[in-house]
Amino acid sequence: MMPPDNQLEALWSIVEPLVRADLHAEALCYAGLAIAWRDTSYYAKLLCERGVSESSVQYDAKLIGTEFDGGGPGLLELVRKSPLGLLSWLDQRLASPVIGAPHTYSNTVYLGDVIPCKIRPDVARLLDFPAFWVNAYLVRRRGDRDKQGRIAQQGLSQHRFTPRWFVMPDTPDPSQRARKIEIVSAESTFRYACQEIQARGRMNIYVAEFAVPPEFASTFSVVGENQYWAAQGLHNEALIAADAVAHVRRAASVGADVLIFPELTIPPLVRDAIANELSSSRTGIALVVAGSFHEAIAGSVQVRNISHLLDGLGNPVKLRAPSASRNWTHDKFNPVRLAHPGAPLLQEDLHAGNLITLVNTPIGLQSIITCLDLAQSAVISSVRVEYLPQQFLWIPSMSESVSAHRDHAKTIHLNHATVIACANQAQANFGNDIAIRGDAMGSFVHGAQTNQTTTALEFAKLFVVTLQSSPTSAYA
Repeated sequence: MMPPDNQLEALWSIVEPLVRADLHAEALCYAGLAIAWRDTSYYAKLLCERGVSESSVQYDAKLIGTEFDGGGPGLLELVRKSPLGLLSWLDQRLASPVIGAPHTYSNTVYLGDVIPCKIRPDVARLLDFPAFWVNAYLVRRRGDRDKQGRIAQQGLSQHRFTPRWFVMPDTPDPSQRARKIEIVSAESTFRYACQEIQARGRMNIYVAEFAVPPEFASTFSVVGENQYWAAQGLHNEALIAADAVAHVRRAASVGADVLIFPELTIPPLVRDAIANELSSSRTGIALVVAGSFHEAIAGSVQVRNISHLLDGLGNPVKLRAPSASRNWTHDKFNPVRLAHPGAPLLQEDLHAGNLITLVNTPIGLQSIITCLDLAQSAVISSVRVEYLPQQFLWIPSMSESVSAHRDHAKTIHLNHATVIACANQAQANFGNDIAIRGDAMGSFVHGAQTNQTTTALEFAKLFVVTLQSSPTSAYA
């Protein structure tokens, strides 16, 4: 149903000044919301018929590769034929900034890739948006595939097939609204290591598993039909620590840049052993994703499942957060649940985290999530994990099967050409005769930039990833 003329006039009165003032991020958000919520073709027609100067059209028509003079279709005709042209035109006007260059729109979080927008109440009323659309994100698409799945030339030609932005409303699920995205920079040691990786043009990723299954020292509590579980430590901690150090040495011997350990395999003493090996041996490894482990919460029976990340010197990776410098960690969102015949459902007694951190580095945005945070496609504020414009996603996991992980990894790659690396521990003993007995060597690295040749090691794999020419090449 076509909206009335007075509604269109009011919408144009909002969009036009933003375009005229070069506030194209905000204009793109409103236009994108309109296209997403209303009659696509009619809103695409809005910019065609009103207020766009001929000189601006000529300039943008050349950028998009169409002819405005000499009888060619021009930008306006392109927009008439393809509603996506409206988003494409505004997207082009944003002129993707180069890393390190100043950007002009104040509400840009990370170089124009994630733009939080609070929709004005008059716009929400005008377009009859549901209440949860008041807060939205513009998230830049990183992939360069057209709608037929063919690789399009990176650049403006892809605009004819798909817009490079998602307009994501705030989630209507109240349980997810507390989750947040934080986009920060890494401090010197890790940043310089990433610069060296960038100069080589490739990254070696080592995903580790443990030959000896972790033996958890566990606590259990039964509430109704559920049995809650938390790990207090490992009975075989010394064996796991020795194996972890052996992995560090093997990773160094094959030139690994990134080493990833599985979920719930690295308690503090094992992490200390890894850090000591890194600091004493100068391995050349840039980043160690030190799995995760349960950490107690004062005054609570619940635990946090926390991943810690170490730099090549064995120190925690430091981040330049908005408030203060802090260590790079991840607090798992989704508790694991295990069903066993004749026994209550076993559930991780987890205090869920609420923050995903994207770290800006010379080789692009990097982030970490844990196991089910990927398999259940966690929603972070308004943005699903697969919509975040990250270059690398690190995943420590403990699961009998990684089939769901692989499926979601494929989705993430198709949206953003992200490289996803998962280290999975498929065998572990929880106590009370509860165990998982999956197949070993299920760890993987997924992404089209990953060379098909991998090196099989003892309970580990080494993947060689070819980097893009620059972290901005997917945006240009």
